[in-house]
Amino acid sequence: MNLLKNKITLISSIIFILLAGQIKNLQTLSPLSIPKQTSALNFNHHLLKIFSLGQNRLISDILWITTLLESDLKHYKKKDLNSWMFHRFNTISNLDPLFLKNYQFGGQYLNIIKDDIQGSKIIFEKGLDIFPKDYDLNYHAGYLYAFEINDFKKALSRYLLIKDHTEAPKFIESLLTKLKYKSTNNLELAFELTLHNYQTTKDAFLKSKLEADLYAIKATIDLNCLNILKQNCETKDFFNENYILINGKYSAKKKFKEFDLNLRKRP
Repeated sequence: MNLLKNKITLISSIIFILLAGQIKNLQTLSPLSIPKQTSALNFNHHLLKIFSLGQNRLISDILWITTLLESDLKHYKKKDLNSWMFHRFNTISNLDPLFLKNYQFGGQYLNIIKDDIQGSKIIFEKGLDIFPKDYDLNYHAGYLYAFEINDFKKALSRYLLIKDHTEAPKFIESLLTKLKYKSTNNLELAFELTLHNYQTTKDAFLKSKLEADLYAIKATIDLNCLNILKQNCETKDFFNENYILINGKYSAKKKFKEFDLNLRKRP
């Protein structure tokens, strides 16, 4: 009887062990995921300077390397300057103010990847205080001001500093014209500036782009004048074609896009 009981117990144990193994194989555990914003370590730069024993550059280099290795792609949606990557770039700038790459890369990364506009602005401005003529800083800070913050006067000042740089894109003169218009809302001034660029440029692609802008600016001015029944309005477009009257409203023969900056819409 005891022998039979022992056999049953043994068989039952084997069955339970086998079942436990199968259950373990079937079971998938979800990995524990902790956002980098929560797990990242950031240090007070004042304390780091005190305990660095004069090795500020060494510590900033270590922070720089670890920041690049740990960098994430998650947007930071708050506007409280508490993004972990902003704190890293800011701390590095305080430890080693002459580290140019930190401003160039940090400002761009915060703007484009992290969506931390205010953090990006601070990093760019700290860099420009020390490197006011750096092409990359001015170019990317200009983009931030124009397309993210809508501060057209600051964007204009940044692009004006680099318009004659060898790396400046061909469209920069056209962009400057649009920024001047956005700063003043003066279409007549925009037309004169664009016309000057159109008459002086030798680049065929840029010339065609400026031509389209000239058509749009002139049509906007003329049609506004004609449709509110002002006196002495122009009746021909940039290509010397007559505007057409349909159902009591003037329009251009050619379709055109409103002269403006193509601002990137944020979700």
